[in-house]
Amino acid sequence: MSATETETWPWRGMNEGNAPAHRLLASLLEPRPGERWLDVGCGGGGLALELARRGAAVVGVDLAADGVAHARAAALEAGVEAAFEVADACALPYGDGSFDGVASAFGVVFASEPERAAAELARVCRSEGRLGLTLVPRATRTAALWTTLLRHGHPGPHPADWEQRLDELLGGRPRARPPA
Repeated sequence: MSATETETWPWRGMNEGNAPAHRLLASLLEPRPGERWLDVGCGGGGLALELARRGAAVVGVDLAADGVAHARAAALEAGVEAAFEVADACALPYGDGSFDGVASAFGVVFASEPERAAAELARVCRSEGRLGLTLVPRATRTAALWTTLLRHGHPGPHPADWEQRLDELLGGRPRARPPA
């Protein structure tokens, strides 16, 4: 990104602030060397870089071109190999079963069409693959902010709806919950 372009989000700060969640999710998903992983709504690339550090071949996608540019720069700076592309979670440009695992850390929950995004996650993940998400619980400051925004006319679904509707959105796909 050039000095004249403006960022839509403070990507470095977001990566740093979410680093514990990225490490935990990557640890729970246990990516293995040689596996193909997709990080949907990758933002500045934090989770994708964690997956790649563990040996996975990773592609990160996000709607924000400046986030993708930051993720590419962060991977280069960290000496980690990962590919990053601009793409919509509701229309992923990959074939069925293209990935051994699909993950999203606070990204896909902001998709404009949760049903389509969830279907896309399941579609691009191989049938015995792993799917991992970090969600926005209803009883958080982030959820309260979104409730206020929606009340005042911000368009779109509430990101905390994913927590409430996860089984419905993923079509009953078996899932494990993190340890308490």
